[in-house]
Amino acid sequence: MKAWSHAVQRITGRSLIAIGLTLFAMGEAHAGVPSPANSTCPSVVTVAADGTCCFDVVVRDFAGIPIPGATVVVDFGTCAVSFCPAQPPGITVIGNTVLATTNALGVARFCICATFTPACTASIYADGVLLCTVPVGNCEGCRNNLVSNGDFSAGLVYGSMPAGSVTDWSLLTASPQVVSDGCAAPGSIQMWGNKVVGESIKQALPGLGIEAGKKYSVTVCYRWLDNNPLLPQYVRFRLAVSGAAPAGYPPISAYDLIGVTPNTSSTSWSTYTFPVWTAPNNASWLTVNPENDETLNDGAYVSWGLIDDICIEWVNPTPTQKSSWGKLKVLYR
Repeated sequence: MKAWSHAVQRITGRSLIAIGLTLFAMGEAHAGVPSPANSTCPSVVTVAADGTCCFDVVVRDFAGIPIPGATVVVDFGTCAVSFCPAQPPGITVIGNTVLATTNALGVARFCICATFTPACTASIYADGVLLCTVPVGNCEGCRNNLVSNGDFSAGLVYGSMPAGSVTDWSLLTASPQVVSDGCAAPGSIQMWGNKVVGESIKQALPGLGIEAGKKYSVTVCYRWLDNNPLLPQYVRFRLAVSGAAPAGYPPISAYDLIGVTPNTSSTSWSTYTFPVWTAPNNASWLTVNPENDETLNDGAYVSWGLIDDICIEWVNPTPTQKSSWGKLKVLYR
């Protein structure tokens, strides 16, 4: 009995040593390996046309210890992203991915200069380990809007123009409606139209307006109005600028087209960011109108829609690096 007890003790001792070695090995294996549970991801991967909107990713191992020098990758997958040629310091673009390295505290800061077409998601990896998948979004608000009252929130008098009104906007053709529905807050413009007839609005842009050769980021929020099953079941919006006061529908001749949104058949609001646009000429007037593919001057062939949150921001030049003679090189997007 005594011999058996000694044998058990020897086996138990060896087992404890083996278990200890196994646990030690497991700890060693997990040291420096990113832990999705312990790492911190942003709730939204944000991008901005001027690269000034930032977010952090904190990489920690299975013991909760920050990992310095980890390569963090934001993979945009199939998201349609248009990256600026020059990125802020510490940001590297490879294909549809963006890379940054964690500092001594395990923090990788991303300030991504880009625009994108919603809606989409991005996956975040650290040293090849998937940490999370989150939505992609623009920075909140339009911080340097060239458009006055682009969110149609000031001076709301609901109704059809000109009896209805909203500060710094006026009708161009027909009688656009000022309505309470809005993308993020009350206030938007409701209009109907196709390629040859319809309602439209205009604004005399404040200050210098659009300047030739400069690049601009343009974003709008819009939706389709489902008010007649016999009408075309979609809408899109057209934005253009001109040097002289606009006249007629749609504004085509002597106008510079910013772009046309994709068609939408959704009654829910959606945000669209146009590709970065280079202004070919100076312009002091902005025009907005809805359209579809029809070319008949007939109210039975028009589409209805609402537009809100029109944002036009100048894309600032991005400094890259100092040259050997100390002057700051600037790369214009």
